[in-house]
Amino acid sequence: MSLFMIHLAIVVNTLLNFIDSCFQGGLRILYSLLFILFINPLVLFVFDKGSIVMIKVSQAYAKTKVN
Repeated sequence: MSLFMIHLAIVVNTLLNFIDSCFQGGLRILYSLLFILFINPLVLFVFDKGSIVMIKVSQAYAKTKVN
C-alpha cells in the first residue's frame, strides 16, 4: 500500500508542477512535460516491480506456514 501511495504522491506532484508551470510559462512547461513523460513511467515501473516482489515473498511465506 505504501508503494501505491508514493506513486500517487509523485503523480499529484507532477500534475501540480505542470499547472504551476503553465501559469509561469516559458521553458518551464517543456521541462514539466518531460518530467511527466519520463519520471512517472519510471515510478510506475518501480511500483510494479516492488509489488511483484512483495507478492512472491508473501506467497512463499504462506507456503511455509501451511506446510
